[in-house]
Amino acid sequence: SLVEGLHYFFALFLEEKQQFITTRRGEKKMPQNKRESLIYTFIMCFMMVFWMSIYNVSLHMGGLSMESIKAGWLGFPIAYIFAMCCDWFFVSKIAKGFAFKYPDSSVLRKVISVSCCMVVPMVIIMSLYGAVEVSIEMGNFSNLLIMWLTNIPKNFVMALPYQLIIAGPVVRFVFRAAFPEGKVLA
Repeated sequence: SLVEGLHYFFALFLEEKQQFITTRRGEKKMPQNKRESLIYTFIMCFMMVFWMSIYNVSLHMGGLSMESIKAGWLGFPIAYIFAMCCDWFFVSKIAKGFAFKYPDSSVLRKVISVSCCMVVPMVIIMSLYGAVEVSIEMGNFSNLLIMWLTNIPKNFVMALPYQLIIAGPVVRFVFRAAFPEGKVLA
C-alpha cells in the first residue's frame, strides 16, 4: 500500500537520523504519557494548521502576501479547534494503532509511520473543512465536492514534506526543550 511504501522509503532514507527522535543523552523527544501527548498535539497542531492555513489562503489569493497571512491568521482559530478535535479524538488513535502494529520497528520507523498516518486523514478532513469554509463564504455549495477533491492533492504535497522535514523535528525539539523528560507527570 501507499502508506507502507512511504514508511519503507523514509525508514531507509532516515535510518541513521535517530537524533530527530532522541537526544545525545538518550532522552526521548516523543511524548511518554497522556498529558505529554496532549501538550505535544497542541504544539504540533498549531504549527501544522497555521502553516497550512497560510498555504491554502495563499493558493486561493494567487500568492503569498501580507494579506494572505492576515487572512490565514484570522481563519486560524476555528480551523485549529476543529483540527485539534479531529486529531485528538479520531486520527491519532488510528495512526498510532497502525504505527505500533509492527513491534519490531525502530523508534524512527514508528515516528515516520505515525507522521505519515496522521497527515493522510488530516489532509482529507481539513481539505473538506476548507472547501466548506469557502462555500459558506461564497454562499454557493454547488462546487463543494470539486473543491474538496482538488484541495486534497494540493494539501498533501505540502503537508507531508512539511510534517516530516520541518514541523516534526522542530516540534520534537521545542517540546523536549520546554518539557524535559519526567517533568510532566501522567
